[in-house]
Amino acid sequence: MSRVVFSGSLSQDKINALSAYAQGLLVSAAEKAGIERITVTSTIRTPRAQAEAMYNNIASGRLIRYASAGQKVTDLCLKMLGRKESREGTICAMQELIEKLSEQGQRVSRHCVSEEEYAKRNIVDVSQSILYDKAAKFMKELADTEAVVRIIQPVGGRIQHDKISFDPSEPAIHIEIVIPEEYR
Repeated sequence: MSRVVFSGSLSQDKINALSAYAQGLLVSAAEKAGIERITVTSTIRTPRAQAEAMYNNIASGRLIRYASAGQKVTDLCLKMLGRKESREGTICAMQELIEKLSEQGQRVSRHCVSEEEYAKRNIVDVSQSILYDKAAKFMKELADTEAVVRIIQPVGGRIQHDKISFDPSEPAIHIEIVIPEEYR
């Protein structure tokens, strides 16, 4: 039987934010792919947590493709890293920019939304530490589900599905799940 486990870095409120419906989809796809355990590494994020996640990716050389608002935060981080600003100072500046952009109606990441918005659309990152063939089958099973609207993955570019895109800079398998009203 497959199961969902959560990264030790996730707080209980972030674990609780992931709906039972979304967890059920993950378990079902894992079972069909022959995967015993799916590790969730991220769910909803505060602006601070989003800034930290982006900083960690950028500082380690992973430049994720973001839309305009996310690119502004990335550019700020790169600028501050280039000036050798402190980690804490850079993250605080990034957090401030994320909050400012949010006030202007610009979203930096689908992870970084209100609890009300997250309840409607769960964004979940799953560890990519799955064998390629099983990971591909897992993602295809999810993508074939109507509620799953998008998957961005770093596992490999050979996975063909209109809902699945390849980004080698992604640190995890990013899954976007629309939660039906009756499950909110």
